[in-house]
Amino acid sequence: MNYLFYSRVSTVGQNAERQTETFKKLDYFNPSNLYLDKVQGNVPFIERENAFKMFTKASEVKGSVIVVDSVD
Repeated sequence: MNYLFYSRVSTVGQNAERQTETFKKLDYFNPSNLYLDKVQGNVPFIERENAFKMFTKASEVKGSVIVVDSVD
């Protein structure tokens, strides 16, 4: 299974460490499959640079699973 990890914070000044630390606790975490966007939540998901890259990779690898820490 191909696990892809997505994290977003709203501003460049914010830190995504809480989310990435949660991912690191998972046995199947692979840092090369971590996609992080620093963009406001009002930007449509697919228009976020790294979300788009993640979905592109997911569409190329059958059985991909997208993991997020929170949706707030």
